[in-house]
Amino acid sequence: MSTKKIIAIDYGTKRHGIAVSDALGMYAHTRPFIPNNKHSIDNLLKLIDQENASSLVFGIPTNLNGKESLMEVQIRAFIKVFKTHSNIDIIEWDERLTTAAAEKILIGADIKRKKRKVTRDSMAASILLQSYLDSLKGETFIDFNF
Repeated sequence: MSTKKIIAIDYGTKRHGIAVSDALGMYAHTRPFIPNNKHSIDNLLKLIDQENASSLVFGIPTNLNGKESLMEVQIRAFIKVFKTHSNIDIIEWDERLTTAAAEKILIGADIKRKKRKVTRDSMAASILLQSYLDSLKGETFIDFNF
């Protein structure tokens, strides 16, 4: 088992949803989002250091038809720049439908719209990270048809 944490990023144009695994790599936990601004990379580097993380999992939102999305292009450009600041292991992981799943969970929990807006991205990052962690154990985490 891993002794370092894994951080997942649900990249967004306004904010990046963040989730962090426990040290054993079994469970994903949401963290406050990081605003998408000129300090995003510095804030991620600080988080990596604070959490003693060994890798980052970036959600890649490939279109349902398999074609590259505009957001996917933006995320890969961000990753390219990020790699010039850190040599941490970066994993790209399919994040299709994680934001929709997070929204469904939050609505089901009767979370008000304003609160959903600021928690949805980190909830999506948590779903993304948990699916990645479960894949390492050969498990399936979520059925998006709930």
